[in-house]
Amino acid sequence: APLYSYEDAVANIIRCHSLLRSFPEIDTGKIGIVGASWGGFFALTVAGYDQRFKCVISAYAAGFWQNTPFDPKNHVMNITAPVLRTAVVNELNFPLPHWQETVDLTTKAESTLSIDLARGHSNVGLVWPINFHFADMVLRQQGLLPKIGPPRRTGDTLEATVVNIGQIDQGKLGDAELHYATSAPTARDGRFYEKDQWKRTPAERTDGLLRATVPAGTRACFLNLFWNDLPISSQFLLLDKE
Repeated sequence: APLYSYEDAVANIIRCHSLLRSFPEIDTGKIGIVGASWGGFFALTVAGYDQRFKCVISAYAAGFWQNTPFDPKNHVMNITAPVLRTAVVNELNFPLPHWQETVDLTTKAESTLSIDLARGHSNVGLVWPINFHFADMVLRQQGLLPKIGPPRRTGDTLEATVVNIGQIDQGKLGDAELHYATSAPTARDGRFYEKDQWKRTPAERTDGLLRATVPAGTRACFLNLFWNDLPISSQFLLLDKE
């Protein structure tokens, strides 16, 4: 796509935000931005330019995808509002490693991650239930959804600490699982994973600590803690590069 299309899209979203804020009936302290796929791509870029947004929700999208100054990889480090990043294991547009690289660049904002095992890439990402829980908690100043801190690997054991766990209804906490792949990606010339490449094994949860045994031969993995039947995920790890 020509460069001007990216520039116009970013500028128009910011203009729309300014227009929305001009209406007296709008509470400007409760405006967030959400997008899926291309929309998620632009939500991340725009939030890097426009720090007036109070929360950011990006479904599927990542940087390192287009050779343009408006790629999110060049702007997520300027995001200051809490960010929810969702993805699917069989993503066929934004590779999970690039998704994680984009998360890692978001250094000024707290990112909550959610990797779904059942859904695929579609506009349904705009209305996932976790989006509403996240936005409600942030915009109503009720805290943040849990976040799984950086996993720590010792031998075949993977551990991670859950942050913000005290801010949610503990009765809605469910199982913890390790999701892993023992083979390299097979879709689209080896760049993307198929859903059936992923396996799962139970993880232990002791208060805010998650612990799992990493099966032999694991090449990629992540932890999920289910809250209200919704996945809260750790970083996506490529173990075969360690």
